[in-house]
Amino acid sequence: MEHYITIGEIIRHYRKERGLSQATLADGICERKYISNIENNKNIPTLDIINQLSNRLQINLYETYALMLRHHDIDTHKKIDKLNLCFNQETSEHVLSLIEEYEKLPGFQYGEPLQILNYAKVLYLSDVQKQYTNAIAVAFEAISIRIDFTIENAPTNIFLSNVELSLINTIGVNYCRNKQKSEAKKYFDFLMNYLHQLFAMNHYASNRNNHFELRFLSNVVYNYFIFFRDDLDFDDANIEKTLTLLKSLHCHHNLPELLLCKTYLKCKAEQLEEAKQLYTLAHSLGLYLYEDQYVENIEKSTLRTYYHQLTEH
Repeated sequence: MEHYITIGEIIRHYRKERGLSQATLADGICERKYISNIENNKNIPTLDIINQLSNRLQINLYETYALMLRHHDIDTHKKIDKLNLCFNQETSEHVLSLIEEYEKLPGFQYGEPLQILNYAKVLYLSDVQKQYTNAIAVAFEAISIRIDFTIENAPTNIFLSNVELSLINTIGVNYCRNKQKSEAKKYFDFLMNYLHQLFAMNHYASNRNNHFELRFLSNVVYNYFIFFRDDLDFDDANIEKTLTLLKSLHCHHNLPELLLCKTYLKCKAEQLEEAKQLYTLAHSLGLYLYEDQYVENIEKSTLRTYYHQLTEH
């Protein structure tokens, strides 16, 4: 029988990981006995208690609980975290050995953990081995539902998981790397249409700027720009539409990058004064939002190089 974890098990796990006793965790929030009852699944904590415990444990218990319900258990969840980080922090050989190790584990044989493992394989094939055709094939196999990507507008009767959206994005990116841009555009268009339809639904009416899908949209638009910006028929409407959406929802994710996209397009159109204003705004936002990471995220950006090349003429 499958075992799905409870909020109490999550609280106990992170309390022990932080080296806190039940009394220390409860101090100023509730009675120690109440923490004990929560951890032993005798009480369900109130929303206010969950908020206070989240602050003390320095972890978003809502988000963690939702993720772990999908990942089945804490151990599998932590392995997924390691897999998500290893492409930036480990050698390619270690990534492969980690994938091979996880393939043998019961927790990665079904559900979202299996999809995440397949997503890691796609990234390894494309980013490490440069086997773009194989990466596309694995991505298609990993998507668990049938979708007609040839239709003009995204369907409204399906809901895709974060992993499925990411897999579709890799299909578009790898078709571009394979110099099959007409095929790739179909997947980028699908994602942009799907996401904008999703944002129009009622359940996104409040606090939707915290959702993965909104951050993901700006990444898709940025990828679309990177691969198609120099095409004669490039349409920048998606950049404008996404900037408007981000502004209306007070979400700043990828704003500097998208403003640099506009800077580049203004330079191409020889509208240099507008380009300079946009670049200054992108630069200021980058410093404000990214602080020490600004140099990596913006200052070394190829778009900055393009901007200076274009303004020299």
